[in-house]
Amino acid sequence: MTFYTYITVHGNKFKIPVRKRQGQLSYRKIFELAYQNITATKIAKLDGTTRKAIDHILNRYKLPRVGRGRGKHGTNIKHGINVLAQGCGVSTEAWMRFQIVKKLGNKCISCGERDTRVLEINHLNNSKIRFKRYSLYGRLVRMYQGDTKDLEVRCANCNVRYEYELGRRRLPLNITSTLLRTLRNK
Repeated sequence: MTFYTYITVHGNKFKIPVRKRQGQLSYRKIFELAYQNITATKIAKLDGTTRKAIDHILNRYKLPRVGRGRGKHGTNIKHGINVLAQGCGVSTEAWMRFQIVKKLGNKCISCGERDTRVLEINHLNNSKIRFKRYSLYGRLVRMYQGDTKDLEVRCANCNVRYEYELGRRRLPLNITSTLLRTLRNK
């Protein structure tokens, strides 16, 4: 028969077994380290056990996880973004777009529109070319991580107007001539 006790860490109550662990750290200390965003590998080194044993504890008690490093590219933030987006009930791309728009001021720089349903991210100086080699998700991750110096927020109407003024968009010739004829006849 196993006996259990309750501990509270960061306002969360956990039911843990009374028996002694094989590692050097108590359950409370492991939970506290997990809430301080310490990786499972580092906790395992402190504990004198394997990462797999710490992973088992973190998964069993549904504790926050920090991704293992990705070499020179740093920590994998994609998992955390996915979790946050799922918590809001939206796609990851929609959540990241909303966060980038919020970071850039949350209103159109031309007309001041604040309705997030129509706000778009506009690339200045054709900076989209710099991100072209990445997928949409990769571009959004790079923008979310702080690469926003060449970006601004515009509503859909102002963004289309801006692109026509720069010459990035053009009406097809047959539509243009038809429109001109129609306007002359009126």
